[in-house]
Amino acid sequence: MILLAIILAAYGILLIGWPRITWKIDHFWDVKGGEPTQLYLTLARVGGVILIIAAIAIPLLEMRS
Repeated sequence: MILLAIILAAYGILLIGWPRITWKIDHFWDVKGGEPTQLYLTLARVGGVILIIAAIAIPLLEMRS
């Protein structure tokens, strides 16, 4: 479970800090020369925060049980 928390935290940090990179990874086959919308960038950052919260909660919940 600790490995899952580390992976979630790393991806969350990537989403918060560099959402354009994650967009390019997701869409490099689909779009040529396109750019992400402001909505995508905002929701990617919100998703990153949620992933970091989950990454913190997983070890805490594991210690409780």
